[in-house]
Amino acid sequence: MAPRWSIELGVTLMCIGLSGLARVVLDQFAPGALPFGLVYPVALLATLLAGWRAGLATLIVAGVGAWYFVLPPRFSFALTDHLMAVNVGAFFVSGAVEVALAAIMMAELQARLAERDLLLREVDHRVKNNFQMVVSLLELQAFKAEDPALKAGLADAARRVIGVARAHRRLYSAGASSESIDLGAYLGALCEDLDDAGLTAGAIAILCEAEPFHISRDRAVAIGAIVNELVTNAQKHAFVPGDSGEIRIVLRVETGGAALTVSDNGCGLPDDYQSRSGLGHRLMSGLVRQAEASLTTNPGPSASFTLKLTV
Repeated sequence: MAPRWSIELGVTLMCIGLSGLARVVLDQFAPGALPFGLVYPVALLATLLAGWRAGLATLIVAGVGAWYFVLPPRFSFALTDHLMAVNVGAFFVSGAVEVALAAIMMAELQARLAERDLLLREVDHRVKNNFQMVVSLLELQAFKAEDPALKAGLADAARRVIGVARAHRRLYSAGASSESIDLGAYLGALCEDLDDAGLTAGAIAILCEAEPFHISRDRAVAIGAIVNELVTNAQKHAFVPGDSGEIRIVLRVETGGAALTVSDNGCGLPDDYQSRSGLGHRLMSGLVRQAEASLTTNPGPSASFTLKLTV
């Protein structure tokens, strides 16, 4: 939010200070060595951080300082011979070329990043449309189906596709690099969606307590689908219609990984839950494998599941 000029000025002053500090340290071991050698790295750093103006300003100020304070005769801009004049001129010219090349490389990199972001948004948009098309087809088939079991199965399939679509949609809104995502922020955003689309008209609160934990995007999608499945199952089956309650999602970072717990204060799991092997259990097992995790059912009067994640 700061003005551009203030960022450039701050980076320039920081890099000039780094050059001066490095000179003080070097002079303790080799006084007067490399009079201009410490200026190149800080000018390059300033260019990469704040652009060519900051790099050029750092080059000029730090270079003039090195010329005055380090190059013999010290505390003077005198050029004792023709060779020294050539060396000083060559330093400033080569430094300007370095700054220009770094600025061109950064501009090219930024252009490529902008192009990549545009392609990602386009792919994301197409994937959303494809999810919506699949959901519409399933809902249409469910509407036409006369068999109650088939109608319920198609409705469940549509619900699960909506869950995966929801997990995918939040993948690019939690703030992350192209390779990893903050699972804590991702789960917080996902829980907002689940609360807004709740099956219980707001009677069941969805609470999320998630610590920052970075994970790959592929694993995050699987984890989001697992959370969606567990939360929607709890919304549908854990509470008597008209009752109030809460579903809690807690992510805690541990040594070597993290633990994600999804629990509710509803009526608990049926006695034969562990022995079931229906589509929902098979889907959950596949998602757990995709997330490279392990899922356990915690003992207690209410339903509670813990997903163990490794780094």
